[in-house]
Amino acid sequence: MRRLPSLVLVLALSLLLPGLARAQLKTLETEDLRLVYLDPLQTYIVPYAAQSFEAALRFHLGMHDYEPSEKITLILSDLSDYGNAGAGATPRNTIFFDIAPTNNAYEKLAENERVIATLNHELLHIVALDNAQGSTKFFRDVFGGKVKAEAKHPESIVYSNL
Repeated sequence: MRRLPSLVLVLALSLLLPGLARAQLKTLETEDLRLVYLDPLQTYIVPYAAQSFEAALRFHLGMHDYEPSEKITLILSDLSDYGNAGAGATPRNTIFFDIAPTNNAYEKLAENERVIATLNHELLHIVALDNAQGSTKFFRDVFGGKVKAEAKHPESIVYSNL
């Protein structure tokens, strides 16, 4: 009987401990895409985002003389109050897509069309930055890929421009 108050105290304190996080990062991969999202919070938009990405990529493959050097990573986030996106190709081809609604005060673009329009726009940045020809292709082979410029290593600025 003396242990009962101790047991009750331990059980009561265990309720104050943080629980397991409910949202987990998941990925969906296709031949050209690695889509990273929070499950289950963003699962609803994953099929549409993947379909929109594939359509935009097909457009750019047909329009430009471009073959992706690697899978393109699309990261869906919802950490802001305003929808936005950004793309980079160094050291990896990555698109960050804030899926929050945009401010439509000055826009006439429907929200469902915003996804494909934004991915089409961001993929053009990837095409422009990742498309290696001539000496760029040679130096990427020498360095084993694209070199990211870092402030801690100033010489990387020179290497990244090669």
